[in-house]
Amino acid sequence: MYYLILKNTVVAGQRVKAGDVIEIAADEAASLLAMGRVEQTDAPKPKQVKSTKKATNRAVTDFDTPETE
Repeated sequence: MYYLILKNTVVAGQRVKAGDVIEIAADEAASLLAMGRVEQTDAPKPKQVKSTKKATNRAVTDFDTPETE
């Protein structure tokens, strides 16, 4: 079962941060639920990769300049 970590805590000897979604053994999950440190949730969704922006050239290359005589 997957659980959402509500407060920074230690699970199975590893530090976990609030907001993480991890899988926990049933016996440890029961005690963390009783303490209010975790809540049940669905399986984590894969992180979406942001698409890179198209490179643009903002340099002014075509403009009229007054000619010096």
